Amino acid sequence: MRTHQEQVRAEPNRPVTLADQDVSALIGLLAVLEGSVLSGEASSHLNHHLSRHLAKSSLLPADADEQALLTALADMNQRLRVARGEEDGVP
Repeated sequence: MRTHQEQVRAEPNRPVTLADQDVSALIGLLAVLEGSVLSGEASSHLNHHLSRHLAKSSLLPADADEQALLTALADMNQRLRVARGEEDGVP
């Protein structure tokens, strides 16, 4: 797989999209994060940083609790699965 810079240099006028491997890896990373938060293994420091970053992207209210963080992570994972074609979308 070409690096991002190689892709841009080879085809500078073509939009850069996520490779299937990128989406697959992101789905796995989100699942690991969600599992860590759910099990209590994630530190409050990590939860705070995740919540802050999601709030900056308007994916979570600034005053969200842990349950809202879990929901936001699960929702992002679902959207990635739909984008990848694993699922048809919202039932």
